[in-house]
Amino acid sequence: MCCQKGRDVLAFRLFCLYLCRMINTKDTYTYEVSFNQENVNTFAQITGDNNPIHLDVEFAAKTVFEKPIVHGFYSASVFSMVFGTKFPGEGTIYMYQDMKFLAPVFVNQPYKAKFEVLEVNTEKHTGLIKCILEDENGKAVIEGTAKLKNNTQANKIREVAKYKITLRQTYWFQNR
Repeated sequence: MCCQKGRDVLAFRLFCLYLCRMINTKDTYTYEVSFNQENVNTFAQITGDNNPIHLDVEFAAKTVFEKPIVHGFYSASVFSMVFGTKFPGEGTIYMYQDMKFLAPVFVNQPYKAKFEVLEVNTEKHTGLIKCILEDENGKAVIEGTAKLKNNTQANKIREVAKYKITLRQTYWFQNR
């Protein structure tokens, strides 16, 4: 019985780690990304932003950038994708974002999106996240701060609480 109880406790702890992945202050996450011209063209079609600085090689060659640049909001969309699918993940609601566009983003070049949790409010299920997009040399091209909300994590805690009650009831019946 003792060995079984120990295995159940270990299983419960693993279950908690799986279900209750809460973000904490100073947590970090990094995601590698690049942008291609086909997606830039699609973004231009969807948004109507047909500025030739993004689409026309000859026009862009005459600018300070010397080649087409990726739309600022398309390059910053990596933040939304990461928040909603990776970190913190499904159920995350984007509440606020401030951004500074510090340097151009170019197609077919590697970038890293970096995230750091600055604050967490467990009562309101919100977090403040620092967001940076860096080029391959580590130079920030976009930086900002996002406020997120994720009630999914609160629901996962309730699932664990239900499991814990069931586990306690099982121990009580087994140990009688």
